[in-house]
Amino acid sequence: MSIFSRLGFGDIVLSPLSPSAAENNSLTLTCTNSGDESDTLFIWKRVMRNESAYNIIGLINASCNAVLQPVDTNEYEYGCPSRKQYTWTIKKVTRENEGDKYQCTVDSPGANNSNEVKISVQIPITSVELITPTSSIVTVMEKTETEFKCKTSGGLPEATVTWYKNNGTSSQPGDEVAIYALISSSSVTVNGLKEVTSILRYLLSRNENGFTVYCKASNTAGQTPIISTRKPQLNIQYPPGFPHIIDFIDGVEYRVIENTQGQLSCKISGGNPLPTLAWDCYNSGTLVATSGDTVANNHTWVAKRGKDKICHCRSFHYSGSKSVSINIKVLYPPVIPTFIIHGTVVSGTISVIKNNGFSVNCSSSSNPIPTYIWTSLDIYNRSGSTLNVNNIQGESRYTCEVQNTMNPTTGVNVTSSNSSYFDVQMLYAPSIPTFNYWNANGHSIPTRSLDVIKDDTFKVACISDGKPSPAYYWDNHGNNRILTITRIESDKTSSVCKATNTMKETVGQTLTRSASAVLTINVLYPPSVITLMYENGHILTTTLKVREGTPFKITCSSNSNPPSFYNWTGTVSSTSAVLNVNKAMKSHAGTSTCNVENVMLRTFANPEIQKTVRISKRLDLTILYPPRIGDLSNISVVEDSPLNVLCPVTVGNPPQTTFEWLREGRVWTTTQQLTIDAVSRSDAMFYTCKVTNTMQATGEKAVSFDVTNSFYLNVWYSAKVQNFYIYGNEGKSYVVKNEHDRVVFICVVDSNPGSNMSLTYSREVLETKNNVKQLTHVVGSTKCTMNGEYKCIGYNQYNNEFSHQTIDLFINCSPRPSPFVILRDTVSSAQHIPAVLTFTTLAYPETALEFKWYRWYKNVWQQVSNSKEFQIDTLNLQTNLTIKYVNRTYYGAYQLQVRNSIGSYTQLFYLRSEDIPESPRDFRHLCEQLGETSITVQWIPGLDNGPRQTFVLRYRKGLDKNWREIEISDEGQDIMNYTVSSLISGTQYEVVLYARNKVGTSSQSNVLRIKTERSSECEINSRLNESTLAIVVGCVLGIVIILLACYAGYITLLLKRKIDGNVQNEVQLAIRNGAPMYANISNLAIEGREQDLADMPNSMPPRLNSDDVTEYMTLDEQLRENIETYNNINVNG
Repeated sequence: MSIFSRLGFGDIVLSPLSPSAAENNSLTLTCTNSGDESDTLFIWKRVMRNESAYNIIGLINASCNAVLQPVDTNEYEYGCPSRKQYTWTIKKVTRENEGDKYQCTVDSPGANNSNEVKISVQIPITSVELITPTSSIVTVMEKTETEFKCKTSGGLPEATVTWYKNNGTSSQPGDEVAIYALISSSSVTVNGLKEVTSILRYLLSRNENGFTVYCKASNTAGQTPIISTRKPQLNIQYPPGFPHIIDFIDGVEYRVIENTQGQLSCKISGGNPLPTLAWDCYNSGTLVATSGDTVANNHTWVAKRGKDKICHCRSFHYSGSKSVSINIKVLYPPVIPTFIIHGTVVSGTISVIKNNGFSVNCSSSSNPIPTYIWTSLDIYNRSGSTLNVNNIQGESRYTCEVQNTMNPTTGVNVTSSNSSYFDVQMLYAPSIPTFNYWNANGHSIPTRSLDVIKDDTFKVACISDGKPSPAYYWDNHGNNRILTITRIESDKTSSVCKATNTMKETVGQTLTRSASAVLTINVLYPPSVITLMYENGHILTTTLKVREGTPFKITCSSNSNPPSFYNWTGTVSSTSAVLNVNKAMKSHAGTSTCNVENVMLRTFANPEIQKTVRISKRLDLTILYPPRIGDLSNISVVEDSPLNVLCPVTVGNPPQTTFEWLREGRVWTTTQQLTIDAVSRSDAMFYTCKVTNTMQATGEKAVSFDVTNSFYLNVWYSAKVQNFYIYGNEGKSYVVKNEHDRVVFICVVDSNPGSNMSLTYSREVLETKNNVKQLTHVVGSTKCTMNGEYKCIGYNQYNNEFSHQTIDLFINCSPRPSPFVILRDTVSSAQHIPAVLTFTTLAYPETALEFKWYRWYKNVWQQVSNSKEFQIDTLNLQTNLTIKYVNRTYYGAYQLQVRNSIGSYTQLFYLRSEDIPESPRDFRHLCEQLGETSITVQWIPGLDNGPRQTFVLRYRKGLDKNWREIEISDEGQDIMNYTVSSLISGTQYEVVLYARNKVGTSSQSNVLRIKTERSSECEINSRLNESTLAIVVGCVLGIVIILLACYAGYITLLLKRKIDGNVQNEVQLAIRNGAPMYANISNLAIEGREQDLADMPNSMPPRLNSDDVTEYMTLDEQLRENIETYNNINVNG
């Protein structure tokens, strides 16, 4: 047994077992047979990496010759070193050979295939690039995983990538350290080469700050590893330590005397990047210095009183900020002391009420706090900041002295002092006043009583003592020591003088003390103001208003000393102070006057002993009464016309009158004239003029008196459809009914006078009535074709345009062919183009319509769906089946099933091949229409066989070589006539006819020879050919027999074309009448189409049960397509 057999191989071994070669070098494979059988043929096989089966690339016989198929010597060489060993050399290995597999077989009894070997092509990589990160410096926080990514150029086999870090230069081996962190690799094949991407995920520490990171790669033995050109440097960030203030611990006190310099220094070490240091202290100078990894900040300032502060030294770093603090205390000497009594600062002289005391505090600001010493006339060196003094009986001066000693953190102690003083003043209350006549030095008035008369002038002085000096107040005469009364006007029984002072201590009590005395004064005065009081207590001024027919009473009064006498004069009079009237009349309107008189006697010495005064007051008396209204008549106007009606009013007293036009119990306008710019139908009603004046008698509430009169306004207006509905479906403009339901249309119109009403559907008037306001129309049994819009119209002589409302009525019905669209159940199509079968249904509801297409194939109906052969497009009520690429196998029958919630319908279609048109038949000359310069021919068109056909009429003079051609369109007539004009009289012409379409040309008709002149034999001449005249005569009997045989088919075709023509005429008539109509041809037999169906490649389906064939065609389709009419087969069930 060979060594390969012991290793698990058979007798045939292909070596080397893992062949590899550099690109563009050769590679030799050796096939060795260790068996005893004689070798007859070595077979070399190869399967490329993208293939799945081996291909034979060489057959070498025992004579070392290639047999059966040649060897591609451009690519391979073969050799035969021994009888049992053959070689196969690949001359030039390329990257395309990567993964190719080889195998050899020996064609000898019992021999097997060799082992399989796979070719490995070696293509060294040319570069490796570090692609992530992209920056030359990688900044990252310590203990953070960072991703590095290297990518090699393409090579074979896949390259190996290793990672390194270096704290100096890579040229010094001692600085380079391999990295064995989390490394992953992946490769992609580009143009047959492996591109390797290696990803290093590395957790960095601060000890690696400043290192560079790079990668190396190689993929072949002996290749010097390639180093990435980019070697980003690591910038490892980490936090610093804590800051500290030199010579001080955190939070201690630092003392400094004011106006001297303070100085502090703060330091911090470590961190990348280095932190920054800042003082939060005084706005003075700082000096920052850096030494290695240590940062220092020196802060100096001049101390100022009251600027104590906690200063902070703060470090700032990306990792966060840290701080330490120190408490600054500024020392300063005592300021000049101030004096405080009960919280109030006092100075100079302070006031204290007699018999009261006080407590005063001496205050001075200093750091540290001072000591206090008091001195005065009766006090010596009393210590403490507070001095207490009781029961003041006189005035004195008090002095306070302050002192302190300052001890700074650095330097010597300093002692300082200061002092201040204040004076005390005593306060007391006023005495009871006395009175002196005219001034303070005048005669005393011992009885405190004085008689005066109105308009007298006099003075009185008030006298009192106090500290502070009192102020004087005479009641009703203000703050004045002297009471001065000039032309006294009212009775003054007494006048009081009050002497007042306010004893306000500088700090403490504020006491107001008063002393007063009364002076009695008696004044005489005449009547001055007359008061007229109405019986209800109302005070009258100059006017009294009384409603006609009511009683009234007025009382006249005036204030005087002594009392007065009264009487009334004018339109109403009285001898007393009271004027009393039982019934007010219009004649009482006018003026009445109240007269008042009194006599005064003085009681003191004066030139006049007696004085008489007379006064009076006028009163205007007004009598109040209501307005009245004249006659009003009824009015008729046309809608949108203006209306102006003036209310005929005679005013009352007062003449101020309010106008109200009322309608439906509500106020319409508040003017005397009723105006409507454009009268509407809603304005038709009664209108009432209401006039009102308001009589407000004096002392009473206002009383309104109303007077009314009315007229009726009749409005003529145009008709308007108010309500149009189907009974049972009120308020709905969209109604769905079932087929054969009974439907009642109800239309209501608002109009004055009555309306002309009509109900229309499409363009048909269903019902009309005149001079009514309601129209009812009954449909006994609905049909599917009744879907659509129904319109109710109303109008009268006042309408500028019709008023209308519409209802959309939809009838539930099962699917059926739409009578408004042509149905083509037979479609002709050439091969290798698409063909389309189209069906449009009439059905409701239209939603959830289901269309299913079937094809008669291999004697069964097979459902058709969207595929590479067929495409089904359905939109709303139409569905199309497109045969994408017609060939003979697709000709045949197709079936469509349409279904909705009401029912279903089945339609049969036929697809047949396109062909050249049939030859025109019965081509003849119409002798009766022969003219001197024209001839008329007639023929029966044949089938167009799918594509649109035209007829070509050719004619020439008898001896001419050139033919003239006329193209005549097939317009679908059963029999076609054509007149050729502008011919030469008395000349014989030859005329022929054929048909053509896009597929080809039909055979040519017989030649007609016609002479442009009338002849009794023209009929015979036009039918006979000179060269065939004898044959025609000899074959008359045969022709008759043939015609009899064809009679039935000819009559059937003629009948069909005749009916088609009638359909076209009906359609044209319908179109001229403005409605899309359809023609219905009934009772046409399905027989006669068997041959068409037999010509189709697929066997036909069983015949469906059908009673008739219905054909639909619109004129628009007739003109557009101009092809034969297609039949629509209605299949029951």
